[in-house]
Amino acid sequence: MNSTCIKSLSLKNFRCFTNTTFSFDAPVVLIEGLNGSGKTSLLEAIHYLCYVRSFRTHIPHDLVSFGNETFFIAATLQNDEVTIGSTGTKRQVKINQKAITSYTELRSVCRVVTVTQEDIDIVKSSPEKRRSFLDHALVLHKTELTESMKTFRHILDTRNAFLLRGGTEDEFAIWTEKLWVSSCIIQKARRVFLATMLEHAQKLEGYFLPSHTFSISYRAKQEQIGESYQQFYAQSQKLFERERYLRRSLFGAHLDDIEILFNDKPARLFSSRGQQKLLTLFLKIAQVATLKSIHGSTIFLIDDFLSDFDNATLLRIIKTCLFLQVQLIFTTPLSSGPEHTALKEIDCSFLKISI
Repeated sequence: MNSTCIKSLSLKNFRCFTNTTFSFDAPVVLIEGLNGSGKTSLLEAIHYLCYVRSFRTHIPHDLVSFGNETFFIAATLQNDEVTIGSTGTKRQVKINQKAITSYTELRSVCRVVTVTQEDIDIVKSSPEKRRSFLDHALVLHKTELTESMKTFRHILDTRNAFLLRGGTEDEFAIWTEKLWVSSCIIQKARRVFLATMLEHAQKLEGYFLPSHTFSISYRAKQEQIGESYQQFYAQSQKLFERERYLRRSLFGAHLDDIEILFNDKPARLFSSRGQQKLLTLFLKIAQVATLKSIHGSTIFLIDDFLSDFDNATLLRIIKTCLFLQVQLIFTTPLSSGPEHTALKEIDCSFLKISI
């Protein structure tokens, strides 16, 4: 069992929970209950401990139970206590009763990776979804990259505003170089982390995906790593002409993609929904394995993601997750489904939620 796990969670006015405490003091926990009983909301609260944001909504007030204006989360971890109070747009976050100065401090005591039904978009949907997955994994790995990404977004927005309104050649050159430098920082970090993820995925691939092949690679829209800015600027005059015509930036880390191949074909186009769902889970498992190898502390949340798999695949998934040796928290709407039966065979704690 790794050093960081959640032992108990108290919720006040969070979603459907008015004042409830839950115990999670086990390596593997299965939360079961009917649809609408609050299983996903419980995982949402644990996710919130790491990110101070929900995986379901960007509106804080949506998390407050009906008729209230505030919510409160308190968690006892293996070595720390975390509390979060929310009123309107204001948050008060404390670690061991001491207010923190940056939300990134949370990731040193509570590192969480979450899988939900919507995450299948990572495999089947747009490049934006895959970039978002990789960038969230990156800031969980290196919190200092949060500032690099904020800087990049500011530079991109400023350069796009320049292209929209027009300006001098000197201004254009300044913001073009800033965008190139900032993109190189993010692209390098993405490539390194993705390569490490692939190494961990390859160790698990033979067991997790028998009779199949899998690979992930970084695809830059406009290659710019490995050359100097002067070379890039000199060779990109036609690109710049198109930018001025379209009035938006046509190079940079915001345009890149991750190529996911399954049996040597793009998974987005040639894989079935079941295969895409399996690949989504495999990507998250590879992320957890990478974080565990570097930081040694991760909580892995899997929200109602196992019910569509056959028994043999389900058993491989559960055994692979157990191999990670992190705290696993699953949810299921059934008390007699195949995942429930498989988890009963291991040292699993069961938590039943009633409406």
